[in-house]
Amino acid sequence: MIWVCLWWLGRVLPISSSRWLLRSMCPLLIRINAVDTGALRRNLRAVHPEIRDEELDRLVLANVRSYARYWTEVFELSGRRQPLVLERVVVHHGGLL
Repeated sequence: MIWVCLWWLGRVLPISSSRWLLRSMCPLLIRINAVDTGALRRNLRAVHPEIRDEELDRLVLANVRSYARYWTEVFELSGRRQPLVLERVVVHHGGLL
């Protein structure tokens, strides 16, 4: 549900505002369990068994912010922002790899 609300806000706010809002909301989203971080915490703990809880919290926040950035970029691709995104796309070599 939270992502639907943020998607709607992301469509009506300027791009910079929606990016800032989503990034700023990440600590709150984690605190109220709007974002399930259980599996992420277990995976990070498995990779870094020696990590302290404070460091784990910072890694979880960084990962959730990365996920939020992904969604912000998805929001940018929808609706009225599509022309803005297409203006920023640069194709090299005629699109051939």
